[in-house]
Amino acid sequence: MGKTQAEAQARVLSTEFVPETAIASALQGAMSRAQLAIRSYGFTAEPAALDESRGHLVQVKNRFSLRAHSSRRTRGWRASGKISQI
Repeated sequence: MGKTQAEAQARVLSTEFVPETAIASALQGAMSRAQLAIRSYGFTAEPAALDESRGHLVQVKNRFSLRAHSSRRTRGWRASGKISQI
């Protein structure tokens, strides 16, 4: 592998692959928080837990929006299967 090829791969990883991973991780965290809040509401029926659940679901929706925006930049990588689907 030549210097130019390594530089190109490093640029792709730093601008496309790593941001996708960060978005996927943030989405997973938001989903986990939403699930926990929903379960808490199911056990307690407290309005505060319901409000918390709704807030976390808004975060999940925002993470999906970020993912959709990001995937437009990574079409080439997605076609080759190097970025996992979430």
